[in-house]
Amino acid sequence: MSGGTGFGKRGWKLKGEEGSKLLWCAGDAPHRAKVLGLDLDGTVVTTVSGGSFARDAKDWKWFNEEVRGRLRRAFAEEGYKVVIFTNQGAMARSGEGAKAEQVKDRIDLVRAALGSDVPVAVLAAVGKEIKGKGPHRYRKPEPEMWQEFCDRLNGGVQIAMRASLYVGDAAGRAGDFADTDRKFADAAGLKFLTPEEFFVPQIEGAREDETVEVLREEVDGPPAAKRAKAEVGQVNGDP
Repeated sequence: MSGGTGFGKRGWKLKGEEGSKLLWCAGDAPHRAKVLGLDLDGTVVTTVSGGSFARDAKDWKWFNEEVRGRLRRAFAEEGYKVVIFTNQGAMARSGEGAKAEQVKDRIDLVRAALGSDVPVAVLAAVGKEIKGKGPHRYRKPEPEMWQEFCDRLNGGVQIAMRASLYVGDAAGRAGDFADTDRKFADAAGLKFLTPEEFFVPQIEGAREDETVEVLREEVDGPPAAKRAKAEVGQVNGDP
């Protein structure tokens, strides 16, 4: 895939020393104080194939149908800079080669699908930490990727930490593969949300527990106690 700095590979840059490299693309995202940080896989997108890892650059779909609209509101109405922070362990630690090109192509396709009205910056930690070859300082949950963004990739604009947040699926819940995203947010000092909390529409005026209950009822129907009460009301002629 080719093009300008908005979506094409010419916008990608590689930095860092051997064993700890960071691939990043600023795109056309304006520098802002409020930052919406997001994990990529399992948060913004999942795989079409159903696998844990993408088979190719086209193996992706949105986490749910709300993603594009929610990110557009975050950028245009709520004033966030949208930034993806992702570990890409399948890439060679050099940040080069066929797998690196596939990762860049896949992210470029995601950004292009969002469109120019949601410019997205991306930071990707390249490769995995290899025993005996030293730590990979950019990989989550280490906060170095966030710190690099704050220090050098936001045009000198100071981050409004209390207004910024990070969304990720590795939250340490039952069934999660890890708690990497939650620990990354904690280390960076950011408010943390899961994709279910951020991308599932909230019902205006409802507490979080009430919203979850209403969503559950939409799928499963009302609890037995509520059904029984409703049936009694219908028998007695109550509205």
